This record gives sequence, C-alpha cells and structure tokens, in this order.
Amino acid sequence: MSEKYLKWFPIEGIPFPLDLEELCKNEYGLSILLNSEDKSDQFLHIHFSECEAINEIADEFKSKFWHEVDIEEDYSLFIVENSEWLESFHVEAENHYRELPLIHYAIWTTENWIDVLSSAKPLVQWVNK
Repeated sequence: MSEKYLKWFPIEGIPFPLDLEELCKNEYGLSILLNSEDKSDQFLHIHFSECEAINEIADEFKSKFWHEVDIEEDYSLFIVENSEWLESFHVEAENHYRELPLIHYAIWTTENWIDVLSSAKPLVQWVNK
C-alpha cells in the first residue's frame, strides 16, 4: 500500500503557505509556531504533548518525494496514512511501541517539511504575536 497524504483540518482558517517561525522540543513536548502573511497579527501554534519522533528537512531535499507522492500543493497540514516513516520507526524500535496509537503528522512550510509521530492529538490554536 502506498502512502496517502490527507489534508488535516485541526482548526478553521488555515492559510497557505505557512512559514516556520519556531520549533521547540523540550520536556513539555514539541511546539511549532507557524506564520502567514494572511494572518499578520497571529501565529498558528501546534503543540504535541507527546512526540515520539520528529524529522525536519529542507524542502529542496525532498525531490524524490515530489516524484512519488500524490499531494495537493495548496495546503500545509497533513496526516499520513500507510506511512513508510512510521513503519521504519517500528522496525527500528523492534516493535516495542507498536501498541501506541501513533499518527504521522506532516507539516509543509515554505522552506521545510516537518514530520511528527505522536501518540496524542496535538493542541492547535491561534496565538497573538
């Protein structure tokens, strides 16, 4: 089965494109602040209280991805079904975490792809700048 990128709508009014303003991982989880010209007074804040894995890569290094994956190029937030990365995580962890309800979230910004594996639904909200 091939990977499928489904648009993820955690909150209303998500503009396109989004810029990565800040990414911070600490003992409280993973926080991502995204910026848009359309929302000049607010950031989109995504907070993962559980972050089992994260991968950030510059968009320019994803050329194989763009040739192989069917994705709508007018949106920034996705949930990945049949995730190859999630499967490789389980293989690397020798299936110790297979019982966790991990979801692969993908965030496409103007310059980066951020992939997150999380066992908890993230909190998504608009915050004032």
